[in-house]
Amino acid sequence: MNTGKATFLLSTGRVSTQNIYNTILKSGFKGLVEHEPLRARYNPRQTFRKPKMCAEIRQRDPAIAAKLDEIEALLDSGGRYCSIGWTTFTWATFLKWRFGDRVSFVGLVRNPYKVAASFLTHDLFTGARQDAMQRCGFIRGSDPRVIHRDLGQDWTDFSPFEKLLFHWLEANTLIHESCQAHDAPLYRFEDLYGEKSTALPMMYHDLAGIHIPEPDEERDAYNFALDGDYDFTVRPELRAACAALCLKLGYSKAFVKSAEAGLERLPEAYSKVRVA
Repeated sequence: MNTGKATFLLSTGRVSTQNIYNTILKSGFKGLVEHEPLRARYNPRQTFRKPKMCAEIRQRDPAIAAKLDEIEALLDSGGRYCSIGWTTFTWATFLKWRFGDRVSFVGLVRNPYKVAASFLTHDLFTGARQDAMQRCGFIRGSDPRVIHRDLGQDWTDFSPFEKLLFHWLEANTLIHESCQAHDAPLYRFEDLYGEKSTALPMMYHDLAGIHIPEPDEERDAYNFALDGDYDFTVRPELRAACAALCLKLGYSKAFVKSAEAGLERLPEAYSKVRVA
């Protein structure tokens, strides 16, 4: 009987995934740890709430098929695999079909406004880029099977910041559902880096079975500053939907109130290079 195990982090991105990857990589982890090895090829938009589409993409994309075969061979040999990134957040059901009890998941969520602001520093939905990541990675209001369909009807009128908030909303709704369906732990970014955090070593144990008392000092190589004057106003119905999901994700009402109050400080904060 083999003892191989694969663990996938489920997140929206902009939760310090590169730092998590670097921490595991330098820990002496006895296995393979990767950070978004195939990036947008996992195609979150096309596979959103469509596990059968994951199977179709595996059949037509040799790179996806080869990666899944590589993971399976590693597990068959008794090895461990750890995927750190965000573009596989739509693949949990398919991965469970493929690997069964040998795969597990860890969810990681963060303040919606900081996630959206951080993505905005990458020029998403600003007109500055039209690459595969923007086309295939981010959920839109008109996409099939979105939960907040009524809200999504106004997506074309959203500011870039609001479009990224909509992605946060839909992605984390699915991540929450996946964690519940697969009995996976769900961590909040804000709990990881507080003083004497107990959540951080627990997360690393769940991800890779290792003891990490504090993160590695190497940070995300892709942290940028805002390049432009953007509108950080959030329409009331989108703000209400984000608040409701925050509460479902385990955030307190005080946290939600503080996050909303912090909206006016985001332009200044994200006009500088940050940790995340």
